[in-house]
Amino acid sequence: MRAYTVSDIQTALVAGAGTMGAGIAQVLLANGLRVHLIDTRPAALEAARQSIADRFASMHAKGKWAQDPGLTLERLSIGTLDDAPAFQLMIEAIAEILEVKQALFAAAMAHMPDAIFATNTSSLSVNELAASLVQKDRFVGLHFFNPAPLMPLVEVVQADTTPDWLVELCHALCQTWGKAPVIVKDSPGFIVNRVARPFYAESMRTLADGAASFQAIDHALKGQGFKMGPFELMDLIGLDVNYNVTKLVWEGLGKPARFTPNPVQGDRVARGDWGIKTHKGFYDYPKDA
Repeated sequence: MRAYTVSDIQTALVAGAGTMGAGIAQVLLANGLRVHLIDTRPAALEAARQSIADRFASMHAKGKWAQDPGLTLERLSIGTLDDAPAFQLMIEAIAEILEVKQALFAAAMAHMPDAIFATNTSSLSVNELAASLVQKDRFVGLHFFNPAPLMPLVEVVQADTTPDWLVELCHALCQTWGKAPVIVKDSPGFIVNRVARPFYAESMRTLADGAASFQAIDHALKGQGFKMGPFELMDLIGLDVNYNVTKLVWEGLGKPARFTPNPVQGDRVARGDWGIKTHKGFYDYPKDA
């Protein structure tokens, strides 16, 4: 079994061309890695490549990125797992469906068995994800936050089968990428998503009780120093994602009353009002938001 050092990690596979996958790919490109971005949706891959190119071009124009954006993009390729070049690190950021993630990791481990494999899951158990994998001792959680290029925190999640050397390596890697990593054992919601549940839950109970409007609650919290109010933040994250995390944390902790999913959010999710990405959540958003 090969144990990598930080300097060994020069090439990466990022799975998932959505917002998180594209953001993670941008982080790796900005730190000199060669990145192969994969997805089953060709249109999503092209959109991700364009959004990454646009962000580097914007940073270059503002003097925040010295390298010619075209040269940076030369280190990015898109495609599928089958056409992926050799890589030392894989970071997965696909849909939060256990069986789909496990199947992808099984295929990736067969394709490149000596690599390091990381999941960006925000809600699933890393232990459960690892259970069916052959290379359990090469598997770890790397939970980035949205938007990945801007948010410094990364939760390095250690499953029962994740060796200490791999946790230490991932912690050091994140530091070299300019992130502020924190190590956590696998548990429902890890740190942030568990501790944040009362922030959302009490806000929605306050709204449901008729004590204040969601706009007033957001205004009050921002007045106390929060950068965003809870309802603005749920709209940004996606009410569907936030609600699913709440359910999984609630179930994982044995369904404590304090974490019970709230119908205020559940009703909006059922209607398809998921926030910015659907142009309507608690707030309304223009089509170009």
